[in-house]
Amino acid sequence: TTYNSSNGNQMWNVSVGAPSLMALFVGLSANYLLTGNFMNESNGLNIATVAAIAAYNVSYGDDEYLYNYALTLVNATGRKITQKILGNMTPMAFEKGNLNGDNVDDILATSIDFEAHGLSHLLVFDGNSMNLSWSNNNSAMLMSGKVADFTNKSANDEILVFGQVGGLPDPSPLFSQAILISGNGTILWSRVCIDPGFVSGISVGDYNGDTQLDFSFAMSS
Repeated sequence: TTYNSSNGNQMWNVSVGAPSLMALFVGLSANYLLTGNFMNESNGLNIATVAAIAAYNVSYGDDEYLYNYALTLVNATGRKITQKILGNMTPMAFEKGNLNGDNVDDILATSIDFEAHGLSHLLVFDGNSMNLSWSNNNSAMLMSGKVADFTNKSANDEILVFGQVGGLPDPSPLFSQAILISGNGTILWSRVCIDPGFVSGISVGDYNGDTQLDFSFAMSS
């Protein structure tokens, strides 16, 4: 739903949910929103959303739900431009940036497949076509991320993601792992954070004045 800030009136409303997996509809959850120059349309900014539709899985005979997530792009007038079905994955981070150097916003989505013992998926969608540019699976549970020009060496932005590692066997400590990835998917470096816990917040800035972006993060135990 979009509102006009000058008068508080609603401009338009559109459904962005994924198609239901089952006949029995349970609920719809819109999880993330991004506004950016996606697909470089002449009418200005577009809105990218990730939403889930939940369906009761009657085939197993227990209280299990399936979720079918979709990435949907809506233009500034409320028209749905495209939709990509992501399947039964739980999105954790949703960011935009110029990952391939064409000055059109691309989209980063990290998700966790809890049925695959926490396997994480990192997906990058090209902002011009909204097609999947590349994807990567990671054993660390990718919980959060940022897109920015961290290396200051090219026109492309890079991806900083934090994932949880450890925790097994119980009660082993759970640590966060920081991973810097180039716009084409190459891992530049990876570090395990000293303090146990998981990252609950990320901030980016040039803290030491060397004209290159640094980052800070808050930890929760």
